[in-house]
Amino acid sequence: MKKNIESIEQGDILMVCLILNDNLFSIKIMPVVVHVRDGNVGKSLMQLKRTLIKEGLFKELKKRKFYVKPSLARKLKREAAEKQRNKDLKREIRAALKADF
Repeated sequence: MKKNIESIEQGDILMVCLILNDNLFSIKIMPVVVHVRDGNVGKSLMQLKRTLIKEGLFKELKKRKFYVKPSLARKLKREAAEKQRNKDLKREIRAALKADF
C-alpha cells in the first residue's frame, strides 16, 4: 500500500528494492528496510540514505551513468591502484616515523 510521506506513522517500514543489472544474465536485487520510529520520517530517510551509501549504491549509479571503454577502464583501474599504493606507502612512513619517537 502506497503512502504519502506526511501519512507515515510510528512502526511503519520504509522499503526500497534496488534492481541492478550487472550484465545481460545476472541481476542483483537488494531489498533495504528501514523502520520509522516515533513518527520521525526525516531521521528514517537519513538512515536509509546512510545504508544506501554504505552499500555503495551511489558509487555504482555514478559508475554506470556513462559507458566506459575497456581500455579507459583499465587505465582508470591502474591509476586507482597507483594512488592506493602511494597512500599505503605514506601511511607506512608515518607509522615508522611515529614509532621512532
